[in-house]
Amino acid sequence: YTSRAVLQVEATHAGPMYLRGLVYSDYTGTAWTGLQIHTLSGQAAQASSGTAQGLSTARIQSLSGTSALAYLPYRTVQVQDVPTAPNAALALPEAVEAYSVSYLPLEGEPIPEEGTDGAALEGGLSRYLEVPQQAAAFLRAWYQQAQRELEDSGVQPAGGATGPYARQLNTSAQIAQLLARNAQYDLGAPAVPEGEDFVSHFLGESGRGYCVHFASAAALLLRLEGIPARYVSGYAVHIPGSGQAQVLDSNAHAWVEIYLEGYGWYPVEATPSVPSQEDPEPQPSATPTPTPAPSTTPSRAPEATLEPDATLPPQQTPGEQVETEAGTPVWLAWAIPLLAVLAAPWVLWGLRRR
Repeated sequence: YTSRAVLQVEATHAGPMYLRGLVYSDYTGTAWTGLQIHTLSGQAAQASSGTAQGLSTARIQSLSGTSALAYLPYRTVQVQDVPTAPNAALALPEAVEAYSVSYLPLEGEPIPEEGTDGAALEGGLSRYLEVPQQAAAFLRAWYQQAQRELEDSGVQPAGGATGPYARQLNTSAQIAQLLARNAQYDLGAPAVPEGEDFVSHFLGESGRGYCVHFASAAALLLRLEGIPARYVSGYAVHIPGSGQAQVLDSNAHAWVEIYLEGYGWYPVEATPSVPSQEDPEPQPSATPTPTPAPSTTPSRAPEATLEPDATLPPQQTPGEQVETEAGTPVWLAWAIPLLAVLAAPWVLWGLRRR
């Protein structure tokens, strides 16, 4: 990480905030695919009196130039004064430097809300329960063994939810607990050997990983428990009392969403170390290590490849200027050597003349 600020957030509600960017539905064993992006459309309107109660607002500014991809808090109801309740990544009609949102902060346990219909989701819910057969066999055995070891240790299972979604929330908490007990958070986790399943190698061989590993494993384990889940990338940030926060490249993060019938998608944290403004993920060493930070890929790829050197750049959208890791525009990095080559004959001629 370079501690480069990528977003500026001004919000009326203080506390932790997930800014959801990209959403994926399908796991292939080496990548998350099925990227879903909806485009904001509609007429500007005022929020209804019922929705306006407890509504918070935020202004999100891109510090890397204009962008069409909107990073949104959960339970967003308006973007640029346009009513919306996005189930997937949201693209603005045009690239902008800043946009405003209205949202309902996540507080307490989720409760059912009117107008939420799982059947209306793109492709239905069945795609969020799919696990490759080979990975499923390994994960079932791993999960049962991890549960037995937890029981034998005398440690109480995590989770204390009591509301209508108690089973889903408590199962999510217990899966995160088992992952934390059986895997180490490590930005220097080794690359997955070619041909091996990403999650199976993480839990069965390496035992080391960062947010991409933990979120991928949790999503598949939740699916095996019959809970629709999907993989999300974006930023995790803490909004201080002043209401203003800079989102750094080290705040890039991946987490899981579970679908709660009658409520919608709800975030689940599966990583033992969560990047935030006050507690960012550890900085990488001088040697190349896998990180969830933005890469120098020239455009947003259609899948979230899980190899360390191909992490999807969360703040980059098609048409944006690509930068090198040092922050230098790529065209400039090529232009300087090119100009030097072109100027070489003139320099040599001058030296010979002298």
